[in-house]
Amino acid sequence: MIANRCPNSPTNDVSTDRRNQTREHADLDIAVAREHAQRLKELFARWGYVPQPRQDATDYNYVVAASSGGMVDVHVFEFDERGNNTYGIEYPKDSLTGTGVIAGHEVRCIAAEWMFRFKTAYPPKDKDLEDVRALGEKYGFEVPATHRRPAPRL
Repeated sequence: MIANRCPNSPTNDVSTDRRNQTREHADLDIAVAREHAQRLKELFARWGYVPQPRQDATDYNYVVAASSGGMVDVHVFEFDERGNNTYGIEYPKDSLTGTGVIAGHEVRCIAAEWMFRFKTAYPPKDKDLEDVRALGEKYGFEVPATHRRPAPRL
């Protein structure tokens, strides 16, 4: 299982140190290899997480939630022996090479440069502008003009 966003990245979902986040997150995004997906579903059920109805839910992308309020957005993927995506969310294999820390445990996650690429590949929402700014600032990435906040008007 791979945390979809690195906990020590400025756009993290899960860091227990909220100082690193640019904004609050309603859920934790995770990526899981297809070979482990069924076991993950079983564990979520045991822990009280239930699938949430969504129009766009698929076998490879769905959300589960617990009555405690915890919510997880699950992204299932599969690579062949050459590293080509053959199922589910089409992560480039090199994108899942980052590391972060959750509650003192090192986890794998999307590498910062790939998160930046993903976040700048589509027209941004307001929340994306801050995420891209923070990634650019922390890692020295050039923020494209399409993803910069306009200067405040005086």
